[in-house]
Amino acid sequence: GFGQQRQQQRGGPGGGFGGGGFGQQRQQQRGGPGGGFGGGGFGQQRQQQQQQRAAELYSRSSPVTRLGGPKFPDAKSKHIWLIHWYSSSKEAQRPSGLEESVEKLASKLKDQGTVKVGAVDCDREKQLCNSKQQQQLPNFETVAAGEAVPLFNSATLHSKGLNEQLKILHTHATEALQAQQHRVYNLRREAALPEVMGQANSAAKWRVGVFVFTDKFESSSVLLALSHMFRGDVSFVEVRGANLALGQRFNVKSYPTVLAVCGGSDKATVPYEGAISASSLGKWVSLFEDGTACKAAKAKAKEAKRTPKTPIPDNEALSKMRLAQLRSLLSEWGEACTGCLEKSDFVAKAAELRVAKKKSSMFGFEL
Repeated sequence: GFGQQRQQQRGGPGGGFGGGGFGQQRQQQRGGPGGGFGGGGFGQQRQQQQQQRAAELYSRSSPVTRLGGPKFPDAKSKHIWLIHWYSSSKEAQRPSGLEESVEKLASKLKDQGTVKVGAVDCDREKQLCNSKQQQQLPNFETVAAGEAVPLFNSATLHSKGLNEQLKILHTHATEALQAQQHRVYNLRREAALPEVMGQANSAAKWRVGVFVFTDKFESSSVLLALSHMFRGDVSFVEVRGANLALGQRFNVKSYPTVLAVCGGSDKATVPYEGAISASSLGKWVSLFEDGTACKAAKAKAKEAKRTPKTPIPDNEALSKMRLAQLRSLLSEWGEACTGCLEKSDFVAKAAELRVAKKKSSMFGFEL
């Protein structure tokens, strides 16, 4: 009858809208038994999305390296690292964005070849995180030669904008590079050259010093990264501010110029002719490990010593030479024209050398 029909419309026995009536349909739409949105409803779907994000905070194709117990930088590691310690379960509950900043910085640093960026999920690497005392997450720290330096207030990064996050993380990575400054000899005066070359040679396992001539007044991030990478094996010497006297001593014609000095002798040198990048320079420096390159440089220097040098002409002929020719002549004789600015200064230096050479020949010894 009509009462039963109304009962059916209300969702009672017999169906109405079918499958249990409208009340059951609303229950399904809300994500209750029977589905509605499928797989347990919208709440479960959101949970799955959080779990997926947590599991893939940094994918295998990411510029950020996944680190764990067997693969974690120690005192022997070549590279400087910026490390993101995090909990995947906690990150899933926070607004996304921090990992984007980390990946952007990782890409930039990867192109420079100066600092590597890695991440440790403490949900998966509990033993490692406990051994490193990583309880307050997220946390960032740099690691160089096994020494860790944490970033103060790392946990507050989530609340900052993308640009500010990048700036803070980049500054922390840069500070780790600047901390390597003690590994670079700063050569200022020609008079200090023998002492610096001696120290650099004795401190280097490969008996090689890499000299960097620059017109800048601060060390580049590439040089600092290399000084850490080859610590103990190779010494690094920097000549800043377009130093004229030292530039002439090594026949430097442009900046930056990089050359290797073998065995503490400024006569046995190997110039670098590639791109100024950490990766290219790193490959070049590695070539000196077996000693072959320096052996060839020393043999070349020995041969050059036996080869008759270009005679130094009289003053009239010197005055007719171009400045480049005068510099080349002095370089061939292993002489630097300290403080020379004008062509006349180089002419006077060459004339002085000619007189000194003549006197040494008269007394029977080599200049």
